[in-house]
Amino acid sequence: MLPERAMMTAIGAPPRTVRMVVAGQALYISALGALVGLVAGTVTGVALSRPMTTHGAGDLATIAIPWPFVIAVVVGLPVLATAAALITRTRLPLARRLL
Repeated sequence: MLPERAMMTAIGAPPRTVRMVVAGQALYISALGALVGLVAGTVTGVALSRPMTTHGAGDLATIAIPWPFVIAVVVGLPVLATAAALITRTRLPLARRLL
């Protein structure tokens, strides 16, 4: 993330553009992490809870999923990360180049 910010600052990009790029990166990374975590958690949760809840060979397990919590994490986390990236200071100190 730092090389992109340094390059945009060097070519004179406005601070708003730099913040939008940082916010886009935060949104992408957090959304991807939330979705991968949702899939991994669902597969693991079902695999671990099914043997504990079935009573016979043909009995289907009933699994309760906390939908409000799942939606809050999968949607809320990327929104929170994007909002934090938009309000964070994006100015970099100018780097000196030694010849």
